[in-house]
Amino acid sequence: MTKNNVLTLAVLALLAAALSGCGALSYFTEKTFSAVTPPAMSKPAHSLAGKTVVVLVDAAPGLQTEGTPQVALRVAQAVARELADRKAAAAIVNPQDVAIAAQSDPQFGRKSVVDIGREFQADCVVYLVLQSFVLTQATGAESFNGYISVGVRVIDVKAGAQIWPAMDQVHFLDAASTAGIKADSQRQAEQVLLAGLARKVGMLFVSYNLEEAPRGAEVK
Repeated sequence: MTKNNVLTLAVLALLAAALSGCGALSYFTEKTFSAVTPPAMSKPAHSLAGKTVVVLVDAAPGLQTEGTPQVALRVAQAVARELADRKAAAAIVNPQDVAIAAQSDPQFGRKSVVDIGREFQADCVVYLVLQSFVLTQATGAESFNGYISVGVRVIDVKAGAQIWPAMDQVHFLDAASTAGIKADSQRQAEQVLLAGLARKVGMLFVSYNLEEAPRGAEVK
């Protein structure tokens, strides 16, 4: 088909749509341009592409309670899973392996973030510091209210220095249930809350299709 024939067909199609009513013309235009308009994408702040990454989570001073280390591990697992699912890096070290190393080495708690990265032959560490974590059940209902906040930094292991954010700053993120999380147990509600946080962390490093963002999400 020649270029002139294609142009003629397009003009005839538009004319037919116009003659059949504005609604048809609007539908034709919408379908034509929706086929070529790319989806709105989020813009990552830093790239982990091609890197081997350790996700390390610590609790801020004053937040240490009996169950905090387990919560920190579950945060690390949720974030590592999100980064792996989104192929944010070449490899993500299993947070469970980091936890096992911490339990078996009495000196682990004295190691720096860089030392831990080197131990797992990582290129960088996504280092999160848990600032606050609250999850409570609403009275007389199978619904939970939750809030979690973290500070995020990326440490280059070889350089032994922070590479994001610049100037040794910290990027703070939080996730909260806006209208309650419907769940059968606190652990199930926690998984929903941490998944919401992990998505926000993931968006720092990978482009997300904003049209695929969960609508009516229980955690924002």
